Amino acid sequence: MSTVFNATICCPNCGHAAYRQLLDVSNADSLKCFDAQVMKTECPTCDYFLRMGWGTGQVLEAYIPCRSVAPGST
Repeated sequence: MSTVFNATICCPNCGHAAYRQLLDVSNADSLKCFDAQVMKTECPTCDYFLRMGWGTGQVLEAYIPCRSVAPGST
């Protein structure tokens, strides 16, 4: 497994700095993914995590913490 690119992005959950990697997994059968590349997004602030197939969009693993909403703000 090798890294194709790294980028710093805004977290889709909290808006703070998050990290995105595109990984070449063409020889990693253990991931059970039909794609040769996997995108991984992690946020150290809110603990957001998403790993998905780059070509198919298949979610392989995800943890998206809930944001609390103040009563009456919806």
